[in-house]
Amino acid sequence: MFSSSKAGLSYIIAGIVLRKVIVLISSYCMPSPIVLPQNKPKSCFEIFIVFTLLALQGFGGVISITQRILVEQKRWISQEEFLELFSVAQLLPGPNVCNLSLAIGDRFFGRSGAFSALAGMMVLPIIIVLFVYQSYGYFSDNELVVGAIRGMSVVAGGMTLGTALRLVSGLKSGVMRYQLLLILAVSVFALVGIFRIPIYIVILLIGGSAVIATYRILLRRDTEVK
Repeated sequence: MFSSSKAGLSYIIAGIVLRKVIVLISSYCMPSPIVLPQNKPKSCFEIFIVFTLLALQGFGGVISITQRILVEQKRWISQEEFLELFSVAQLLPGPNVCNLSLAIGDRFFGRSGAFSALAGMMVLPIIIVLFVYQSYGYFSDNELVVGAIRGMSVVAGGMTLGTALRLVSGLKSGVMRYQLLLILAVSVFALVGIFRIPIYIVILLIGGSAVIATYRILLRRDTEVK
C-alpha cells in the first residue's frame, strides 16, 4: 500500500514539475510583454504584508515567487532592476532573499521599509519552521512523508530552473553583448554546479572579469560621445 501511494505521489509531483517547466519555457520563448507603468507600495505595512505572503509561498526558495510577484504582478520594479538588485544581493554576505528584501524595502521607505520587508520575510516563516521541525520528529520514519519530501526537492529544482529562465531575459538590456553574457552564465553554472569550484573564487574570476569588461565598454562609449 505504501509503495503504491509513494508511486502515485511521485507521478503527481513529476507532472506538476513538467507542467511548470513547459509553461516557463514557452513564456520565455514568447515575445517580451509591453512594459507597464511601475507602481509603488503605499506604506511599510503593505511591504510587510506582501513579503509575508511571499515567504509563505516560497517553497524551495522565495526568489522565483519574489520575481513573479514584485515584477509581474505588483510592478514595483522592472525586470532589469530586479536582476541588478538580485546580483548585488548575491555578492553581499547573508541569505540572498534577505539582502534583496532589505534593498527593495529601503528603496521605497528607507530604513523603515527595509525593516518591514525583512520582518515580513522572517517572522511568520520562523514560527512555521519551528512547528514543522517539532512535528517532523514524530513522522520522520513514515514512508509517505519521506517520499513526499524527496518529491518536493524536484519541485524546488524546477522552480529554481524557472527563475533562471525568467532572469535570462533581463540580460538583453545589459551593457555587454547578450551572447557573451550567456557564455559567462554557462561558465558560472559549469564551475559551480559541475566542477564544484568554491563560489567566492567564481565570483572573483567571472564577476571580476565582467566588471572590468563592462567598465571598459562604458569608458569607450564615453570617449566616443566626447
